[in-house]
This record gives sequence, structure tokens and C-alpha cells, in this order.
Amino acid sequence: MNLSSAYDGGSITVSDILKDPTFLQTRITEELDGAFVEQLLFRNGGNNAAGVVAFREAASSILADSPEDVAEFAEIPTSVLGLGELKAAFARKRALGVRISYEMLHENKLDLLSQQVAALNKTMVRDSVRTALDALNAAVGENEKAATAAWASGGSDIAKDVFDAIERVQGATVDGSPNEYFGYEPDVLLVHPVVLSKLLRDEKIIKSYVGDIAHENPIYKGLKPTQLFGLNVATSRFMPHTEAWVLEAGTVGFYSDTIPLTVTETYAERGDS
Repeated sequence: MNLSSAYDGGSITVSDILKDPTFLQTRITEELDGAFVEQLLFRNGGNNAAGVVAFREAASSILADSPEDVAEFAEIPTSVLGLGELKAAFARKRALGVRISYEMLHENKLDLLSQQVAALNKTMVRDSVRTALDALNAAVGENEKAATAAWASGGSDIAKDVFDAIERVQGATVDGSPNEYFGYEPDVLLVHPVVLSKLLRDEKIIKSYVGDIAHENPIYKGLKPTQLFGLNVATSRFMPHTEAWVLEAGTVGFYSDTIPLTVTETYAERGDS
């Protein structure tokens, strides 16, 4: 990681960084902006004040009643949305920091400090990805689809696997109502960069490849200027090599913060945090 700020230049030292308590705070905040995959996958449910958020899962995509014939001057009937059972989620405070030792300061070990900060950022992103995937896996449960074969093997049909996943999302129906579709339209393919390389080397995939999509996405840095099968491609190095997620972004779930991402200023150990 290259440290840069008003102190940018060859003369920067660990002592200079400590003299400005906001130096690392600003740098880490900039690095983590747009680095969390849940901001792409889930919708923002807003803040919660007490660390608890109540929600209902959608039980239907349509109202409970159908339209009726209404006579002139008659009252227009109303209906309500079918909702699932009330559930609650509890916020957990997760945090991590790095320390600047006496030796790092007095021996000016700037490279070690840079490595620590870079590793801190990666660790926070990894934790974010794992938490998001845990939530997705808990929601999917046993309703997952195995590939025809390992994508690294010669017997795999990667194109069929992706289209099968798209079809399963599009065909999702309300429990107990096989003809009542939720109407999901998948628009994101989330994979590890290694898996994306496998995809782009497959002959059938190449035919559906659309590159150089002219767009910038401030929400998630891992979104690629690439489309496959009409899906925007997003990657994370912390994804398992054996998984690929096809979903409709902003619909699969939500996130809610009690305290939004906060990076503290540099402070003395056991001092004010």
C-alpha cells in the first residue's frame, strides 16, 4: 500500500503519521469505501437505533385479493400484501485494529506499518464477504444446485450450469402456490476471480461474453466492466473457488447498521477510543 496525503513524498516517517491522528483514519476509510460486497448484493434497510431490527420475509409478490367489478359511486375495495412471520435480527459490533510499536516509531518502520494497514483492510473485507455468504447460505438452505461437473474438468458444461441457475431464480414461486411467481430477474454473477478466468476460457461462455461495458459503479469496487449471460459480473478474492452465486441484487435481503463503518483516529494505547 502506498501511503499518501499532505505528507506525500520521500520524507514521510512514522512519526509524521502519528502527529496527524486522521492520517491513517482517512487512508483506511478511502480503501474500504466500496469494498464490501453486501452493499452490492443487499438493499440498504437504513439504520437501527437499538441494535435490533424487526422484519417480515415476503410471503407473496402480489396482494392478497384480486380486483373486483365496481359500480359507479361504489366503494373501491382494498387489499394488503401477504407477509411472512415476524422475525428479528440483532446487530453485532465487529472491530479490529493495528498497533504501532515503540520500535516502529523510533526505527521508522514505515513499510511494516503499511503492511499492517493493508492487511487490516483485507481482513475486514474478508470478514464482510464471509458474513454475507453465511447469510445467503442460511437463506438458501438445501435449495442449491450442483454443477454438472467440476468446472476444471473436461466433463463440465459451464454455460448450462449458469443458465440452470438463472432459470431457478426466474422460476422461484410462493410456497404452496406453484403458479405464483415472485418475478425475480437475476442480474449479478458473483464468483472468485479464478472462477471468472475459468468462465472466460470456456468456448460456450465466450459466445455470450460482452466486454467493455461503459459504466462505473461506486457501490462495489469488485464489479467488473463485463457481462456474461446478461449478468453483471462481480468478483471477490475471498469467495470460495467452488461456488458461483446468481441473484437479483438489492432483492435477496437487506443490511442495517446501528453504527455505520467507523475508523477511529490514531490514539494512545488504552487511551480514548
